[in-house]
Amino acid sequence: MSSLYTWYPKFLWQLENGEDLDETRDIDSTETSCNELKEAMEGFGTDEGALIETLGSKTPRERYFIIQSYADMFEGESLVDEINDETSGDFGRALKYLALIPSEAEAKMIHNTLHKGYDKKHLIPILVGRSNPDLTLIKKAYFKMFDVDMIVDLSDKLDGDYKKLMVMCAQGIEENFDPEEVHTEDKVNEDVDAFYEAGQGSWGTDESVFFKILVASPIEHLKAVNDAYAEKYDVTMKKEVKKETGGECEDALVYLLGRKLEKCPETIAAEIKACTKGWGCDENGLMNLIIRLSFFPALFDAVREAHENEYEKTIEDRIESELGGNLKKLLLLVMENCRD
Repeated sequence: MSSLYTWYPKFLWQLENGEDLDETRDIDSTETSCNELKEAMEGFGTDEGALIETLGSKTPRERYFIIQSYADMFEGESLVDEINDETSGDFGRALKYLALIPSEAEAKMIHNTLHKGYDKKHLIPILVGRSNPDLTLIKKAYFKMFDVDMIVDLSDKLDGDYKKLMVMCAQGIEENFDPEEVHTEDKVNEDVDAFYEAGQGSWGTDESVFFKILVASPIEHLKAVNDAYAEKYDVTMKKEVKKETGGECEDALVYLLGRKLEKCPETIAAEIKACTKGWGCDENGLMNLIIRLSFFPALFDAVREAHENEYEKTIEDRIESELGGNLKKLLLLVMENCRD
């Protein structure tokens, strides 16, 4: 599994493999953090500054141990439930994401998008271009947390072609690259012709074929298809997508092609920029991206560099200018402490 293709830290895969991580836990530091969080939420007022400092300064692995120890130390009390009782708004939601392991945080982001009226485009960076193993963890977390299949929920809450595309992405159908038996030159030519016939070669776009070629093709194969398509029809697949689709579907497919055919960090940096263009800031979308990137520091470092090179502005500067209050403080601290 390529490191470019997972958003999740090593410890989450260790947990998935049934490994015991307790021997790597700093017991004293973990218990101190648990006590600090408990004290911050007791009494007549919540000490939001203490919550920011304690959760925002920790790595995902450190927060995992805090989550587990909190329940042990305080008679089964859930850290995320207590945070839910003591905070609200975007700031409270950000804290709750930090009080969940990464796959659960992303499952919660998806559930919030589907059930709380947030922009459905927020699903794109979470579900589009993800590895099959990542998607498996998200779907397991979704069912565990909400007792409903994530695919069923996506189908119930979305409409039209966007529903078809998001469901296809969430199913985790990307093929393993096999240049000897599957992704041969003949397959490249077959997909070039199928993509043409589904798009500009027909009266109306055949979305199912269009989507499947883009979603199911591994990176190496899709690059070969794109090169052959451009040579044969004098247009790239990205331009074809922009011509044949629109709205949320276009946004999702352009993002997918950016992840697969171009440069992943630049594509994600553009998503961060998009959250702040126009009138007002998409605080929920920006918050989701920053918290998710904090799960994978190596990728976050690459996105930071790409953002600064492309826009001559750091992500921190963007947060400083677009956000305020506790949410700004929390996200800046998360970025400052983004490390393995």
